[in-house]
Amino acid sequence: MTGSIQYHKERKLYYVQWYDRRTKKTYKIYKYRGEYLYDIRLAEKLLACMQADVENGTFRIEKYTEDRWTDVIPYLNGWLDTIKPTLSPATYKDYQNSIKNHLTPYFQENPVQLHEIQYDVLLKLLNFISRSGKGKANVMYCLHRCLVYAWRSGRISAMPSFPERGDYNIVDPAIVWIPEDRQIKIIEAIPVIHQPIFWFLKYHLRRPSEAMALYPYIRMIMISTWMHLSFGGPYLPASLSTGLKRGWST
Repeated sequence: MTGSIQYHKERKLYYVQWYDRRTKKTYKIYKYRGEYLYDIRLAEKLLACMQADVENGTFRIEKYTEDRWTDVIPYLNGWLDTIKPTLSPATYKDYQNSIKNHLTPYFQENPVQLHEIQYDVLLKLLNFISRSGKGKANVMYCLHRCLVYAWRSGRISAMPSFPERGDYNIVDPAIVWIPEDRQIKIIEAIPVIHQPIFWFLKYHLRRPSEAMALYPYIRMIMISTWMHLSFGGPYLPASLSTGLKRGWST
């Protein structure tokens, strides 16, 4: 296995000598997590971590040198490319925006490794995100999904705890209703052929996307009702020609 522990007599401390095949350079590493290797046991721990990364296929020399490097950004981008076929266009665009405009800038300023993301890192990230409460939640949910993926793939040993919902400061906007008479005037100003969907929205409290999905069924009901009323004349018949009682009250 690559790497060996050496002792620097002049500085009176240990270091790990490591040849990196990717950069084709030999490195002397004197620190482990910011602490000098005065104790050989610490040097042994450093060497064991480096060798474990090689076995797991996650080794990067930048992780152990003074130039801090983060594997979070390339992992986020790779994860998004992998799951793209399973996402709706809107969700993909939202994740892409979260990674590009919020997660990438944060981890560039605060380089950590994927397995080092814990509650304290996530809380700092939450405060870093320059969005409203709901926007912050969307960005954090994007990272949460990526970490779940990493955990299931064996890249991290456990899922970190995320900030509680109260930390996001999500405030539900107050709904301001337009007065009844103004609602009717607005709908009546719409061309008659387009009015039905808006009347449906008014009386059934559906979101526009839901109403659009239901529109084909609404048209079928309206056509059926129009036919029944047309054959019944300019009044509400007590029953249809089939003998069935009408389903509305007078």
